[in-house]
Amino acid sequence: MAIKIGIFSLPFLLAITLILVVDPFNFIGFGKAIRDSIKFPIARDLNPCFWQLNKFDKNPTENVLLGDSRMAPIDTDIVKQVSGEDYTNLGFGGGSVKEITETFWIVAKRQKLKNVFIGVNPEKYNDY
Repeated sequence: MAIKIGIFSLPFLLAITLILVVDPFNFIGFGKAIRDSIKFPIARDLNPCFWQLNKFDKNPTENVLLGDSRMAPIDTDIVKQVSGEDYTNLGFGGGSVKEITETFWIVAKRQKLKNVFIGVNPEKYNDY
């Protein structure tokens, strides 16, 4: 009986081990076998908002940048040099006003915010 349970459990144990090692979105925080520089391009295409929010949870700041693909490339290191404060960039490609608003409220529940800069694409402004 124990052998049957072991054989039955083997695929689940392998799947759990693989998830822990790979952890594509750094959600669990256990898997360090794959560098973020390799994970990011894949995670960005699959679910950029989930990747960014997980990153924010691990290192929250009271200053955030929100927006679509026009806001996403802004380098927070340069913003820090100019402002003297840490920022997190939560801009992601294809972000709509609705998604930006939802992201704002998710972040506001997790961290008291001081400065929030929102980049809105005028073409998308009336979508919602």
